[in-house]
Amino acid sequence: MKLNEKGLTLVEVVASLLIITIVLLSVAQLVIQSNKTNSINNEKLVVIDLAETILERLKAENHIVKEAIETSSNPDQEVEIPLSSINMENLSTKKIDGKDCYFVEMNHETYQVSAYARKANKQEISDFGLRPVVVKVKRVEIITNGTTSIKDLIGKSEIEGYVEL
Repeated sequence: MKLNEKGLTLVEVVASLLIITIVLLSVAQLVIQSNKTNSINNEKLVVIDLAETILERLKAENHIVKEAIETSSNPDQEVEIPLSSINMENLSTKKIDGKDCYFVEMNHETYQVSAYARKANKQEISDFGLRPVVVKVKRVEIITNGTTSIKDLIGKSEIEGYVEL
């Protein structure tokens, strides 16, 4: 008696389903991880772009840096640059712990921005009338419950450039 072997047995079907499930779970983990990485990289690009924008505004409006250095009690040290004079429509100022803090609202997120003029460590840079400026940007959450506080979130950048005085 000869058996007809045209179909699949139940064991073969279950084994193939198990193999397909394992492959699909591996691919799903890869997709989830790449999505997380994409989100983190997107946040890094936003803060870097914002820091570069602030630095370019300071280069264009170099009188802000010059005034900050001239009014500083110790201009040879790191001088904080007040950003309230920068011409940016989404830049706001809040007093936190008696200090002016600058924030940019963008993409439904809040970013804290600060800028500092550093002492030129090479004489050639000073001879050209340039001053190193550092711009720091970090994504934050502003918490207001009686007092205002800032919670740091993922995403921060620090860039340095030169502003002509």
